[in-house]
Amino acid sequence: MVLYKTYGILTTIQSASAVAFSSFIFVHGSQIALANVGGPDMTNRWLLLGRPFYQDEHTEGLVVTGAITVHVVSGLAKAAIRQYWQGQRKKQLNKSGSDSNEEDIDTILTVNNKKKTDGLLSYHNVTGYFLIPLCWIHYRLVRELPVKVFGDSSMLDVGIVAWGLQNWPLFTYTVHGALIGTAAYHIISGGATAYQRTFTRKRNSGSTTKKNDSFITTTKNKKKMTAIATTGIVLLSGLIIIGRCTQKIPLRNEYASIYSMIFSAK
Repeated sequence: MVLYKTYGILTTIQSASAVAFSSFIFVHGSQIALANVGGPDMTNRWLLLGRPFYQDEHTEGLVVTGAITVHVVSGLAKAAIRQYWQGQRKKQLNKSGSDSNEEDIDTILTVNNKKKTDGLLSYHNVTGYFLIPLCWIHYRLVRELPVKVFGDSSMLDVGIVAWGLQNWPLFTYTVHGALIGTAAYHIISGGATAYQRTFTRKRNSGSTTKKNDSFITTTKNKKKMTAIATTGIVLLSGLIIIGRCTQKIPLRNEYASIYSMIFSAK
């Protein structure tokens, strides 16, 4: 049962880190969405306003790099524990008879499967795995490589993404389009659950019938899918506007160098 308690602790840590990272996502996503209202110029103005929050030497490690690292590591640790439980269950099924340990594994898997799917959409975990390389590419593009080229990245605006949309359209639209879609799905799917696990620790009372519970779940999932579609359309529209309406890119030569270094080991 030690692993079961460890799994619960990891779930709390994963949820808390998701809540922290979502504060950055809300600010950064709003900046992209504002391109629908005022074009790239408005996005750039709000980038300047929001940057002190998520690129500060103290807060960046908490709400951006630190939060996402903790979220990913705790998620991978939970996946490893689930694989171990499944392996133990298969071993027990190959043995004759049953014992208390088998009953414990069955109970753990039943409770875990219920918790794992409680409030989450079907592909929540899958989109989370896809987000790992997508976030890494975006971070390398707008933070890591600019620091190597310029010594800093605080002067950057949406021009670095606009350059890619104009000159490397297949790569840039694919990466950022996939990032928007999977992030919208993953965050909206698990946002309420993460907040609940972090702050309220609410538990189902068990008073609802299976029929009512199924209806409520279906209704919530439909609302989530609507929110995901709306968010994705707004952000993709903002991305397209940034790519098409950004005319002046003074650092285009430097940006070309940065894009050529994305998959370099340097």
